[in-house]
Amino acid sequence: MRTPRTISSLVLAAAGIGVPLLAAAGPADASAHSAQSAVVVVQHGPFGPVLAVGGHSKIAGQSLYYATIDPIVPRSKVASGYRPGCTTRFYTKPTGLGSPIACTGTAVSKDIDWPALTTSGPPVAGTGVRRAMLGRVFVKDLGTWQVTYAGHPLYIFDAPAALGANILESGPSATAGVPPWHTAWRLLAPSGRPATGPATLAVERPIPGQTSYAGRVLGAEVGPLVGEGIATVYTFSRDRTGRSACTGACARMFIPLLTTGMPVAGPGVRGSQVGVIRRPDGTQQVTYRGHPLYLYGHEKFLQNFFAGTPSTSSAGNGNHVHAFGGTFRVIQP
Repeated sequence: MRTPRTISSLVLAAAGIGVPLLAAAGPADASAHSAQSAVVVVQHGPFGPVLAVGGHSKIAGQSLYYATIDPIVPRSKVASGYRPGCTTRFYTKPTGLGSPIACTGTAVSKDIDWPALTTSGPPVAGTGVRRAMLGRVFVKDLGTWQVTYAGHPLYIFDAPAALGANILESGPSATAGVPPWHTAWRLLAPSGRPATGPATLAVERPIPGQTSYAGRVLGAEVGPLVGEGIATVYTFSRDRTGRSACTGACARMFIPLLTTGMPVAGPGVRGSQVGVIRRPDGTQQVTYRGHPLYLYGHEKFLQNFFAGTPSTSSAGNGNHVHAFGGTFRVIQP
């Protein structure tokens, strides 16, 4: 069994803080899937019914995730030509967790964070899984087929045993990311929509010389691995009340802050200003004072993110980024 070089693609790697590496939970055992059709089932957890690995391998029961950086797989891309955002390219920046590491690979690859759920034949839909949403795409990086659901390529978290493989279900936040892969990882419901649970808004405080803002700004709780840190959220100047103009490639760089049900207003956040809108894909996006909110895929997380202090956890370096015909800005609570 291999030992992973990193415990997750959360902010641990980006912060450069060393932590003890633990034994792998067993994604290497997923090699059984490379010789047969993968099975996808439904299991129930804190965020309701979600997709998981079925069958009788050692990884059966592990939750399945998708990466927001991956483009949706068009129905026509069944043989070749699909280029995911989560790739086998190695991230070589030195970190306290060691390097190099890659975002994905096959289940028997070394030094990867998120093994792809691969299959040799058409994947099998278990009870509760919508067969019409289940598919596969040939990924050149992997040299094999990757299972998809509602157009999302599926992954397994390469978790240390002490943390458990169903990492997003281990904490109150079902949003994880962003560095080093510039993505958020989400559970998938049988409907094909993300199973996020309620988003929680919080207040970030400035750190002189480290944050892009001088006063308090709005953030969102993310990252069950690191004790619910806070990531800066942004508004987009092209948005209109009740409608987001950030879709496609824009939404892969500035990730919509999603929620299931009404968001939670943390201390210092005005609950009367919190709301939701429905995006074109049917998901619910959090708003504040009518502005849809986003996470920045290239957010810089600060080392005091792990210090347990009330200060900010991210730099807000997406502030004033001009892209996709508009400007992204922080918002005051």
